[in-house]
Amino acid sequence: VRPVTEPSVPEPIRNFAKWEHIRDAELANPSFTAAGLSGLDETRNREWLALAASASGLPFPVLLARVNAFFNHWPYTKDEPEDRWTTPREFAALSGDCEEYAIAKYYALRFLGVPPDGLRITAVWNARRGEDHALLAVNTEAGALLLDCVTDTLLTWENAQHYSPGFSVNEDFLWKLPPE
Repeated sequence: VRPVTEPSVPEPIRNFAKWEHIRDAELANPSFTAAGLSGLDETRNREWLALAASASGLPFPVLLARVNAFFNHWPYTKDEPEDRWTTPREFAALSGDCEEYAIAKYYALRFLGVPPDGLRITAVWNARRGEDHALLAVNTEAGALLLDCVTDTLLTWENAQHYSPGFSVNEDFLWKLPPE
């Protein structure tokens, strides 16, 4: 397993259509609003609104754990071979795979006031399963916490050594792992 190193100096995002489509759609018509998450059924939307209402009083790691668990209880749907990335609104209506979970968590946290510089949708290689995977890495005072769709437990890079990071994105930048 490749050791975790700090990715490269961030580059402005260019020619990353999958992500730019999501980012631009969310800027134009956010999935998360004061009315909730567009596309959710009434019961789930009430659950989301209750979580959002309690957010300001929660310690940051607890907030991350609750957002992670909220989305992790949705059905997982593979979108191969196309590997399409969708907005949280589309995810709420249709579900999705690991990228959609990471994107929904990213924009949920953005809606809750977390700045983009501490959030990174991260593509990894899962050595245990021999496949690509995506998760949301969130920078905290104690280091990065990983919000992963396969567990409600918040991971650190130290307890997720089966993941080798490849690249990360946020609204403005792309980080690539340096070559081995």
